[in-house]
Amino acid sequence: MDAFTESNMMFGPFDDTSVYRIEKSKMQRKCIGVKTVEFIYLKTKYKLLFVEAKSSSPINRKGNESDYKDFLDEITKKFEDSFHLYAAGRLKRKSGYEEIPEKLMAADYQKMNFIFILVLSGCQEDWLPPLSHDLELRMKRFRTIWNSEVKVFNKKMAREQGLIQ
Repeated sequence: MDAFTESNMMFGPFDDTSVYRIEKSKMQRKCIGVKTVEFIYLKTKYKLLFVEAKSSSPINRKGNESDYKDFLDEITKKFEDSFHLYAAGRLKRKSGYEEIPEKLMAADYQKMNFIFILVLSGCQEDWLPPLSHDLELRMKRFRTIWNSEVKVFNKKMAREQGLIQ
């Protein structure tokens, strides 16, 4: 798959069979009120990444506490909706599941590590720990049920992880 731009960052290139652009999918377009991440990426045999990209966040500008809460709510909703919609597609319960790449359909989910990643292009490294902590708290029940992880990266960290160019 060619590289693609989201929130002023160039993601990829990735193997076509390992990436599902859920935000651009038929399944997502048919679901009213469902918010999704940019894409889902099978990074290794047992690591499935749900990646959301943002160019900024309320943490890096002076503002109202409710802006920060709304931001956390939005990201949490995108992570959880993406997981549920993807699972429904993987179980062939939603029209459009045919778009899910073969490697993602065939993966061994019994051993899969689900990792939810927020990439902020305009974020200093010292701003990440409090945001990461707050997002982890928001998703605590979900993370406990699915034994999943939440990570927050800036551009430098995303580049080191091979997500962006």
